[in-house]
Amino acid sequence: MNKKLLFVGVLLSAIVTGTAFANPPIITVDEIPDMEFATFPQAYTVTGFVTHDSATGPGTKNVCRLTFFEVIVGNGTATTTLLSLTGTTTISTYFGWLPDCFETDTWSADWSILAPGIYTVVVTAKHMGASDTDDEVTLITETPVVIALCPAAPSYAAHYLQELGVKSGSKLYKNVVSLVAKHMGPTTDFDGIAACDEIPYEVAVRAFVDANRTIAK
Repeated sequence: MNKKLLFVGVLLSAIVTGTAFANPPIITVDEIPDMEFATFPQAYTVTGFVTHDSATGPGTKNVCRLTFFEVIVGNGTATTTLLSLTGTTTISTYFGWLPDCFETDTWSADWSILAPGIYTVVVTAKHMGASDTDDEVTLITETPVVIALCPAAPSYAAHYLQELGVKSGSKLYKNVVSLVAKHMGPTTDFDGIAACDEIPYEVAVRAFVDANRTIAK
């Protein structure tokens, strides 16, 4: 069966504006694993690290000099802000840096995936530079991932009926597909089997079709 695929891409680049500096913050996005879902929306947490060495040398507690931190996701048509923090106090509170400050820390942003598509995650940070002005660094880290929309029971039933020679649109075809749809659980499970557990799921649908083809005439 064909699947609708969602590719999440994060491309690596660094854009520096403002006063030049030798040690901008480093932002990483953790690898996003391959995922497949039977329904949307789905919740996912994007995570990563932010590191900011002091100009005086690595190891100095300097990451709390960030003045802006933002995570957005876009599909080429629209963007959604997952996290946006402004000001050293707000950012320090989010990371739990009060009163501590670190060289490296983790970050996370909750993402509600509304539908399959092609997405890009962009993380932007500003920090207080040596001249006490905001210097900006934008990091986009490449982590391709495939998110598949698992076919639901009616599509398996329709495909199987066609294999059996049942004409699409016929009374039998419509009745069987309707029975299959009604037999699905609230999250598209079938006989307790999740839609993304594809082999046993399809076997269960085919067995149901075989048992109801005569009844559905």
